[in-house]
Amino acid sequence: MRGEHHGMSREDAPEAPATPATLTPLSLAAASAVSGVSVPTLRKHLNTGALPGAKVEGGPHGVAWAIDPAALAAFVGERYGRPIDLAGLPAAPPASVPRKQAETESAAELRVRLEETLLELGRYRALAEASADADTRVEQILSTRIAELQAERDAARVKAEEAAAELERVRARGFFARVFGGSG
Repeated sequence: MRGEHHGMSREDAPEAPATPATLTPLSLAAASAVSGVSVPTLRKHLNTGALPGAKVEGGPHGVAWAIDPAALAAFVGERYGRPIDLAGLPAAPPASVPRKQAETESAAELRVRLEETLLELGRYRALAEASADADTRVEQILSTRIAELQAERDAARVKAEEAAAELERVRARGFFARVFGGSG
């Protein structure tokens, strides 16, 4: 049952997306984050050889794993039936950069991203306020126009009532008084 897992055969597994040639190997934690497979599960697959990877000395706890992104994408596609988009992976810091410096650069990158996110949040808040202001202005304009139309309607009713009263008064005068202008 090695060829099949979760009801999916090797032929049914989605193809792994094309991998840029410039990607550097992933750590076990990064591979877990990219693939959505837990660290212990990936470690088990690495130890059994189902997932190719290389042990690297000098990790935070002694030995670390270096996993080729293309191999990870192929493995996850075949084993779990889901493709991994490797195009958006960030480049790893060069091997010559000391760990503390790499962490500092990562913190600096996070700070920049946070500042950009806060600026974007400010823009969205300004848009929301502008939208609320526009809604208020439209409400005011519509309320004013409704009041004007109601006043016009009321004035037209008064004129219609006056015209109806005048017509009734003229009809009441009689035919000859209307034709000859008499008061009779």
